[in-house]
Amino acid sequence: PISRFYSRSIVVIFIPPLVAVYFVFIWLVLLRKDSDAVVRYASVSELWVYYSWFVICTFGIGWSKYGLAGIEVAMLQSRRFGVVDKETLYMHSGTSWSGPDGWIECLARLLRGKESHAHRLWYLLSALSLLPFVAHPISGFCMELSDGYVFSSSAPRVIGRKWEDFNNRQPDQTTSRARSRWEMGSSTGLPGIGILYTPPSIQRDQIDGLRSLPNRFPHHEPVLDIFLSPQAKTPIEGHAWGLRVGYNCSIVRDASEFTIISDRSKVSNNTGLYRTSQLKDQDAEVSMGVSNPSDPAYDGTELGAANILELAMWQVRRQAAYEEHPFDNSIDLPLKGMGQPITQLPNGTFTSNRTFFEAYGTDHVLDDFVSPNGMKFIYLAPPIGLRCTRFSALGLANLAAKTSSFINFTRTSPPDFNWEKEEARAPLFGYTVRNILRRQYLRFFDSINLPPPITVSNSVFYTRFLQARELQQSVMSAHAMDALQLMYDGVTSFENSYLNSNLTSSTPGKVLTPGVAPALFPAVLFLIWAGFCSILGLKYGFVRRCADTLDRDYLLRL
Repeated sequence: PISRFYSRSIVVIFIPPLVAVYFVFIWLVLLRKDSDAVVRYASVSELWVYYSWFVICTFGIGWSKYGLAGIEVAMLQSRRFGVVDKETLYMHSGTSWSGPDGWIECLARLLRGKESHAHRLWYLLSALSLLPFVAHPISGFCMELSDGYVFSSSAPRVIGRKWEDFNNRQPDQTTSRARSRWEMGSSTGLPGIGILYTPPSIQRDQIDGLRSLPNRFPHHEPVLDIFLSPQAKTPIEGHAWGLRVGYNCSIVRDASEFTIISDRSKVSNNTGLYRTSQLKDQDAEVSMGVSNPSDPAYDGTELGAANILELAMWQVRRQAAYEEHPFDNSIDLPLKGMGQPITQLPNGTFTSNRTFFEAYGTDHVLDDFVSPNGMKFIYLAPPIGLRCTRFSALGLANLAAKTSSFINFTRTSPPDFNWEKEEARAPLFGYTVRNILRRQYLRFFDSINLPPPITVSNSVFYTRFLQARELQQSVMSAHAMDALQLMYDGVTSFENSYLNSNLTSSTPGKVLTPGVAPALFPAVLFLIWAGFCSILGLKYGFVRRCADTLDRDYLLRL
């Protein structure tokens, strides 16, 4: 009797698409999620997703073969896939098309030059069985479980300044603490888990300091826009108050790029000949200009215009107290178009350039250094220059732990300052940098951990001048120390941590991350397999047929 068999048809129509859709979901949502690959944050633990995929796929492939075995009979009855001889029909017995045994046997017969008796339906069903057979193991190489963090609704314990205590500092606390860390070349990494929050448009993997935890301030790349929020030991998200800063120090190649140093009326009283007591044969003249020479504080106008700092440095060699040692006089990126603090006379001696120093009101500073009784200059290097633009603001922002980004920044009113209880306002970002760099030369070398000078008797000597890129790195580090002191006081301990109810925490957990193979290839195979299974199921699954499957009993009745 001819009947309709529904169970296998329903299975082959729905199960393969469900398997394919599940993999596509994993691929597009979990593996391609717009997240910070360094933090590895997930809303829920993805451990169950990883294991459930292999269970679902294994059973799904088996169920698809179960369904295809049913529609095989209906297809053999059709005009398009019908067979005319029993040899070809027997080739379909035992669903030989569904596994490696049948594939290998057919291939072996073809290689021996024998007729395989395989029909086009057999090849079609074999192909549909082969697609998930290949895609399943490859899918395992497309994903892997990694250690990460999973959302937790509990409030975290954090460290970092709050609006209420931002001005609760000692006089010059920010400068003294930042300077000591800068001089030692300390790390610019953040405390706790250490996440620098950036706007969503920033490609974090392109910034060197954001490629590992804890994040650190970049030394060579511009810090375009970051938000310093309270830090916990795990990723946090929610509504946070903090410090938004941005700065960029670029090397100046021509004096025309300066806007402050070139205008003598704008140069603050930060110019002098800086000679360290340890260096017998090297000195430097540093000209520093800032756009706001006063002691600024946060009053709500800080985003009105970028704050500017400009540096020009002339380095000179002196006659050594002992025998001369090898020295590299080269300057890689010299600053052109600037005047010189000293000039060389026709007889080879050096004298101060009175015109240069009169412009700064410091025409007396070189008298002792070029006098006949003192050690004489033997070489003046071309100057190097730097120009930094900075901005900062205090306010509230929404933090996203998954992307390590901030949005919806809103400036808040200036933090309270009580003259009766507090000693000094927190300085505006960038002001501390000026204090750090003032009257420095030798520490520029130390601040970026360059090799120490060589020792000769009771004297020390460097073997080359400071280069523009090294000056840039050092000044960028000073800005980082400034920001770390403003928001965290340079503290890494959680001894004074506090509970922040406006934020949510996270716990260590397993997160899905992309594997070594691209997920596109198995996804295409699964979709082709699912599509053909559903189409064949809809077309042939509900056709009346003489048997549920092509089993032995059915073949014996033929």
